[in-house]
Amino acid sequence: MIYLITGDDFNKASGAFNKYLGILRAKQPAASVFSFTPEDFNAGAFEEVARGETLFFTKHIVTARRLGESEAAMALIKDLAKVMAESASVFLFYEPEASSDVVKVLTKQAKEVKTFPLKVVEKKEFNVFALTDALGRRDREKLWVLYQTALRVGVSPGDIFWRFIWQVKNMLIVSSVKDIQTTGLKPFVANKALTASRNFSNAEVKNLLDNFIDLLATTFPDSDEFTFGLEKIILTI
Repeated sequence: MIYLITGDDFNKASGAFNKYLGILRAKQPAASVFSFTPEDFNAGAFEEVARGETLFFTKHIVTARRLGESEAAMALIKDLAKVMAESASVFLFYEPEASSDVVKVLTKQAKEVKTFPLKVVEKKEFNVFALTDALGRRDREKLWVLYQTALRVGVSPGDIFWRFIWQVKNMLIVSSVKDIQTTGLKPFVANKALTASRNFSNAEVKNLLDNFIDLLATTFPDSDEFTFGLEKIILTI
């Protein structure tokens, strides 16, 4: 059985995801819970729980967040979507991009699909990409000022967070290849990411990405703790 939460309104989507998980746990208190993310994805373990072939457990709850970011996960989901849909176990997915390939595959097999599109009204005089540019230049003071300005004009911390993730991932991508034309990124985006990557060591970029991921894993998007945590990361850049 598959339940799918999707959409880039991370506050509402995360709330719905946690609500579903709470209900599932209450209904099946004895069920084992297995969790998967693209950062630590294990294809063998995922296939094992998808097919119900774990050694000691026959019925379980599986949570899967943002697996569309992993090519290995995508391949398995396409192969096992029907198996998961017909399973006695429950599979709870969250995918930010409602139009992604993984969402299209899962939607066909899901028992329920809940979509939460982001409705952000940003002031025309503020350019959110100025934040990613400041991050790329490693201009900590300018980045902090822009962050405070963005919050004041109504840009959500969640939206800023995912722009940062986008920038940092692009920096990692372009720094790992000899020819940026092979990355699949648009030339303008790839060149800006390459320029930004030269202001950091590869280890620093990976550490920055880890800090962002840890923040998302330990706080609720757009909460005061999340907003403050994002500011703390900015002040370390």
